[in-house]
Amino acid sequence: MESRHLSSELLQEGLLPEAGIQGKDIQAAAIQRTHLQPFSVDSEVLSHDSVGADHLKQGSVWSNHLRNEAVQGEHLGSEAVGSRHIGQGAVNVEHLGFTPVEAVSGQPALQQFGMCAFLLLGHESSAELTITFEQPYLNNHYVLVAMTNNPSYYVTLKEQTAESAIVMVTRLSYSPVNYGYVTWITIGNNL
Repeated sequence: MESRHLSSELLQEGLLPEAGIQGKDIQAAAIQRTHLQPFSVDSEVLSHDSVGADHLKQGSVWSNHLRNEAVQGEHLGSEAVGSRHIGQGAVNVEHLGFTPVEAVSGQPALQQFGMCAFLLLGHESSAELTITFEQPYLNNHYVLVAMTNNPSYYVTLKEQTAESAIVMVTRLSYSPVNYGYVTWITIGNNL
C-alpha cells in the first residue's frame, strides 16, 4: 500500500511512513476479505496449482471450459455411453467385435439356430418335429436348413410360419439306431 491510497487525514505528518505501509508493517492474518476490492484477485495473484476440485462450484464447469479432445475414453464412467449417444449409422461393420449376418437387400436379418431330438418307433419310417423360434420372423419367407446326426435319416421342410417350422425326419435306409438329433439354422427378416 502506498501513500496515494490513503485519505488526506491519514497523511498528516508523522502518522504514517512517507513510503507508505509495507508488508512488514502489517500483522499476520490482519487482512481479511472485506479489505479486498472486488475483482482484485486474478490469475496473476494465484500461485500455480492453488485451485483444486474443492474450489470449483458444483455445475460451474461447462463444455466451453474444456479443451478440444480433453475428454478421453478413460474419463468415461462405466456404462456412460448409451444408444442415445450414438448417431444413426455411426456404427459400421468394422466397429463390431463379431461378424454380423448381412442380408442381400441391406435390411437387418435375424439368425436363429438350435437342436432337437427325434425318435422313430420300430415300424415308423418318418416323424414330424416342430421347431419353435425364440423370436418370430416378420413372415414365413425365411430360410431354414436342417440335418441329422445320423446318415440313415434326412430332414425335409413340411410347413413354416413366422413363429415355427415343421420338419419331417425320414429314414433313408435301415438303421439299428432309431433316434438322433436334428440341428437347424434359420435366417430371415424380422423388421
